[in-house]
Amino acid sequence: MKPIKNRIFCRDCGRSKMLFETEKKALTFIKFNGQEMIEETGYAPTRAYFCIACNGYHVTSSSHNLNIKSPTEKIVEDFKDVAGKQKIQNEKHKALKKERDAEHSRILQSINELCESVESQLSLSNLTVLNETFASINLKLGLLKSMGCKKKKLIKVSNKIFELESKMRTLN
Repeated sequence: MKPIKNRIFCRDCGRSKMLFETEKKALTFIKFNGQEMIEETGYAPTRAYFCIACNGYHVTSSSHNLNIKSPTEKIVEDFKDVAGKQKIQNEKHKALKKERDAEHSRILQSINELCESVESQLSLSNLTVLNETFASINLKLGLLKSMGCKKKKLIKVSNKIFELESKMRTLN
């Protein structure tokens, strides 16, 4: 007679199955209950297999292992594929962000160099050169804003430019 205490509903196959903690327990069940089950039903389990949906072993009368993927295995595989694609996408995003930040740093460096140039030219009071330099600085600052540069960096540079413009106005 089949035991009923260890029967559970298996979501993979969609019906009740016997569940065993270890393969050894499942094979022992087959060994000691196989003949009695043949007498009662005409068939008996012949092998045990691991079910990833139930996280345990089931027994089956099917003598061959078909290596067909269960619904749970397909879901796990799909999840791994999506996770792998997500990881690749995240790495691409990080690389793009790194490139963008490098470009921002390059432009900020250029602005800082121009600001230093303005500071050195303030003593000469050459307004034409100063106006051209400020136009270049403002152009690069606009480029940074359009590229989505971080606000902290923009504020720092904007404050420096504002100070230089104030100094320039005092010269006029």
